[in-house]
Amino acid sequence: MNLPRWLRWRTDLELGEEIDAHLQLEIQSNLDRGLTPEEARTAALRQFGNRTRVEERAREADPLFAVAQIWTDLKYHARRF
Repeated sequence: MNLPRWLRWRTDLELGEEIDAHLQLEIQSNLDRGLTPEEARTAALRQFGNRTRVEERAREADPLFAVAQIWTDLKYHARRF
């Protein structure tokens, strides 16, 4: 669900940049352990997990997510009447 900007702590771009930064740190850590660049990236992605799920969980952690979810549910049920 896409919340209005004023209901979110960070934009999708900011969240993507934060995820990328975490991945880069893990890739660098893997490189420091002696992995090749391709192996380091693959290992970092494997350890990080599904990017879409991480983004969803970050949005769900937003304090106003529940308010937005209730609003969406109310609009859905109003249309059904």
